[in-house]
Amino acid sequence: MKYYSQSHCKWAMFLIVLSLPRVDSANQFSPAGRRIRRQINACQDGNYTVNGKTCCLCAAGQLLTKECEVNPEDRDCEFCEPGRTYNNKPNSETFCEQCTSCTQPNANLEVKEECTTAKDTACRCKQGYFCLSEPCISCNPCNKCEELGVKNSCTGTKDTVCKERSEVPAAILPVAIIFGIVLAAAVGFAFAFAAWKMKWCCFKTSNVGFEGTDGKYVEHT
Repeated sequence: MKYYSQSHCKWAMFLIVLSLPRVDSANQFSPAGRRIRRQINACQDGNYTVNGKTCCLCAAGQLLTKECEVNPEDRDCEFCEPGRTYNNKPNSETFCEQCTSCTQPNANLEVKEECTTAKDTACRCKQGYFCLSEPCISCNPCNKCEELGVKNSCTGTKDTVCKERSEVPAAILPVAIIFGIVLAAAVGFAFAFAAWKMKWCCFKTSNVGFEGTDGKYVEHT
C-alpha cells in the first residue's frame, strides 16, 4: 500500500480547487451576463426614439420634461397636477390632459370617481336620469310611465321600461271607465249648478214705485 506525504496532499487539494469552475466579475461579459445587464437596464414602461437616441418613456401620471442624453434612463419626468391634469398611460408627452368636469350646465351628471394623475374623472347620471353613450356627455330624464306603470326601473345607462297595455289587469279597465264617467258627471253638475247660481244672483231685480188708489209707496221684488 502506497502512502502519500502531507505535501503531496496539499498539492492535490490545490489542483482540485483550480479545476473547479470560477464565478467572478468576468461572468458579466458572458452571454448570460449580458442578458442580465440588458434586463436591468431595460425601460420598465417601454421606450421611444428621438434624434436617433432611445429613451425610456415616462410612467402613467407623468409628463416628460427633458430628453435623455447618454443613457435611456437619463430623461426627466414630472407628475401631472393632481385633480386637474392626468396621463393615463406611459408616454413621452410634454403636457398632461385636462381632467373632465362633471358639472356642465344641464348635463345632469355627478362625479363617480375623482380624477387622479393617472386616470380621468368618471362621471355618472344623477338619480332619475340615464345615458346610453360611454363616456356620457349629457343625461336624459327617465320615463315615469304614469299611464301604464313601470316594468323595469330606470338605471344610469338604461331608460325605464313601461308595461304594455296587454299587461294592465283587465279588471282595472271597467273600474277606470266607471270612475271616469262619474268624475265627468260630477264636474258637469258642479259647473251647471255654478252657472244657475250665478244667473239667479245676477238677474234678481227690485221694482220700486207707487201703486194703488191711495198712492202708497210700495216695493215689489
